[in-house]
Amino acid sequence: MKLSDKATAHLLVKANTNSEWDNCEFAIIHITDNWKKEQAKRLEAVKPFAEDYNFQSLNYYDTAVDFYRRSEDDQPDIEEMLAGKEWAFVELENEEQETFTVPENRLDCYRLVMYKTGTAIYKAYGKHTSEEFWTEEFDLNILCNPIAEETELEKLCKERFKHLSNAQLVARVNGLPDFGWDDEGVELQRRQRVSNGAFDYAFDYNTMVILKDEKR
Repeated sequence: MKLSDKATAHLLVKANTNSEWDNCEFAIIHITDNWKKEQAKRLEAVKPFAEDYNFQSLNYYDTAVDFYRRSEDDQPDIEEMLAGKEWAFVELENEEQETFTVPENRLDCYRLVMYKTGTAIYKAYGKHTSEEFWTEEFDLNILCNPIAEETELEKLCKERFKHLSNAQLVARVNGLPDFGWDDEGVELQRRQRVSNGAFDYAFDYNTMVILKDEKR
C-alpha cells in the first residue's frame, strides 16, 4: 500500500471502535464512478439543511468500506503513513487488501453518515455484539470533485505570466488582434481563436483558456 498524490480508487482513512476487546485502526473506502455519482446526489440532498442548527446527519446504507486492524507486528503503521492526516489516497497491489487483518467482530449494518458540511463517516456494527466501528471524517466535496491536475502547458503559462496581475494580463492581451472590450468595459470578450505565436488561447471572462499545445 503506497500513498498517492493523485486521486485513486482507494481511500485510506483512520478508524476506531468502542470495543473493549477488539481493535480497529484503519479502513479502506472503495471509490468508483458510481460511488461518486451516488455521493453527489446525497450532497444535493443535504444542502437544504445547511442553515438548520437542529440538523444532525443523514444516514444511508452503504457497504463501500472495509475495516481493518494492525497485524501482530503492528503493520501497516497508519500513523506514520498518514503523518497527522485523517485520510489519503492510496495505491494497492493486486489482492493486497486480502492480506490485511480484519477485526475479530463480524461486522454488519454498514452505513454512511453525512453531515450538512458535506463531510461524512462510515460506520459498522458487530453483528453479535453491537459494538461500533467508525472512520474519521472525510470530505465528499473533495472526493466527488477532485481538483484537476495541471497540464504541463498550464504550468508553463502560470510561470510565464506569474508576474502579472489579472488586470495587467487582460490589458496586455487586449492589445492583441481579435479582442476588444465588451459594452460594460469590464471583461474581455472572446471573438475567435487567437494565437500569441506560441499557443492558441481564448478568454472565459478574465480566465485564459489554452486551446492547444505550444508550437515547436
